[in-house]
Amino acid sequence: MIGHELLHLLLDGNEYGMVTALVRSPLQIKHSKLREVIIDFDQLSKYKDLMHADDIYCCLGTTIKKAKTKEAMYKVDVEYPIELAKLTYEVGARQYLLVSSMNANAQSTIWYSKMKGELEQELMKIPFSSTAIVRPSLLMGERNEFRLGEKLAEKVFKGLSFIFTGP
Repeated sequence: MIGHELLHLLLDGNEYGMVTALVRSPLQIKHSKLREVIIDFDQLSKYKDLMHADDIYCCLGTTIKKAKTKEAMYKVDVEYPIELAKLTYEVGARQYLLVSSMNANAQSTIWYSKMKGELEQELMKIPFSSTAIVRPSLLMGERNEFRLGEKLAEKVFKGLSFIFTGP
């Protein structure tokens, strides 16, 4: 969801003359600035020559429901973003921007928070000129699948939004 929205912002903005999107399947988007590269994330290094860019935006992530196992989820949420960071750094990327998660903490007792914290820790070892980590809370927007827990949380957060204002 975030990657889709970000892609539209990058394509519609004036900051970049070309946007390369590494994807698993076709996007169904046509745009003069878009270069779509369909890849197998299990073989990222094969596509290294196609990864030349100044800025890398990484919105990779999945759910345990989709991944089926913690190991599969860890691969998508941690291993792929770290490998992408290493490969793009090697070919000259200067900036890496990552969408992580609120409460990311490698020492957490909560598996998801710990996983995201490990991702952030490993990413910071790669000496990009600039590394930005965004830690959103509840992700609200149009999704392809229904998530009951998120819909309930969305209603609660909207009802209590007055609490979440200020510094």
